[in-house]
Amino acid sequence: MNAIGKNLREARTSNQMSQEDVSNHLNISRQSISRWENDRGYPDIEKLIKLRSLYNVTIDSLLLGVEDRKKNSISKIGNEPNSSLKTFLIFGCLGTLIGHALIMAFI
Repeated sequence: MNAIGKNLREARTSNQMSQEDVSNHLNISRQSISRWENDRGYPDIEKLIKLRSLYNVTIDSLLLGVEDRKKNSISKIGNEPNSSLKTFLIFGCLGTLIGHALIMAFI
């Protein structure tokens, strides 16, 4: 599995950006970008969304890399050991998100 830091670095360099350029776009320190790229920390979801737009890539590619995303597709879950647990977790998360969306719709 690719490390998230490697994926972040590849996305940045393929867009010909320096760590300083990215830090200026995100209004954070250059050291934060360095920590992420060296797998000593991870961007929060808000920063991932901004990175996705900045690099013009998917969040999946930032987190999983292109090759790993293909290996971990939902269509293959049924063929893996512990697939029932993974399926349960996926549907549990989806149910939670839908529940929260419904609650927020009525507030």
